[in-house]
Amino acid sequence: MRKRVVILTLCALFLCTALISVGYSVLTDGLMLDGSASVSPGSYVYISGVSLSSGSASNIGYSGTVLSSTATLTNSASSKVVLSVTLKNNSPFAYKFNGLTYTEGSGYDNTAIAATLSGITKGTELAAGATKTVTLTFSYVNGVSSNKTLNSLVDISFVLASEYVAVDNSLSRFEEILNDPPTLEQLYTAMDAASERYNDTSYIGNVAGANDADSSALNNIFTVDGDNKLKLEVNGKTVDVTAIIKNEDIGGTSDNEMVIYMTGNDITGNWFRPGSIQVFAAVYRKDTTDGKWKMIGQLYEGTANSNNYKGELFGSHNSFNTDTWKSSYVYHGVAEGATINQIVANIP
Repeated sequence: MRKRVVILTLCALFLCTALISVGYSVLTDGLMLDGSASVSPGSYVYISGVSLSSGSASNIGYSGTVLSSTATLTNSASSKVVLSVTLKNNSPFAYKFNGLTYTEGSGYDNTAIAATLSGITKGTELAAGATKTVTLTFSYVNGVSSNKTLNSLVDISFVLASEYVAVDNSLSRFEEILNDPPTLEQLYTAMDAASERYNDTSYIGNVAGANDADSSALNNIFTVDGDNKLKLEVNGKTVDVTAIIKNEDIGGTSDNEMVIYMTGNDITGNWFRPGSIQVFAAVYRKDTTDGKWKMIGQLYEGTANSNNYKGELFGSHNSFNTDTWKSSYVYHGVAEGATINQIVANIP
């Protein structure tokens, strides 16, 4: 009897030790620097580790591709804080680096100090499952500043490799349109004409259900030297897309943003059972410093329900409802299934 008790006691102690070990392993694997809890990696590119190479930094934390820190420089004009950042592509798809982004103000509170990223250039591909270590450096812009401390949130932004060509085609042309006053006025005039037909000033499109006037106006605006720039590269193939452009409030600014929604898919579905359509979306906003329209964040992939372009309840489904758009991936730390407003609100 006593022997059985001893055996059971030893087994219990062994089990407790094993559970403690597993618990500690899970806990430490999910920690960021400075003891802050990290979000478990999803199927996307994320920061897997950060180390301080030189200088003085504190409050280092990271989630997804967003890194936060407090960098403190010295009285030397050559003072630097250098962080070594390891990135991992945890998805089954190739991603490409899309730049280091941040928003001056609450997310970056000292413009006398610059953030630069080395070891990677825009367009560099990170293969599925691959890791890469880059260097983030904080240094003075123009010599020693009276404010030697920078609190920052920076995003080491990546996009799906299949989306990258779109930045150089549809989106670059859209930015040209927005920043060329005569062409922008042409777009506004076309949207006003559409509003008279549909009692809605917010959108115009060239989707299957759009009338000839809307489609012709949008195609003409996007055509340069006979080449319609409404194209995307999806799954390695360049395809023509149809689009809807909306002038809507994304993020509560005084001037509404311009949002372009694009799909390369055929639109299927009906009023009884709407189809789920793959739709890419990008948001543009006027910069308050130089008055230029600029993309906010990146191109986002999501889905939207099919509907009737004219808004007819029982009409054929020949368009997609932008109000139902939901993201298909994690962007800026926001879980998939988010609205475009939720994603933009979380851009650092």
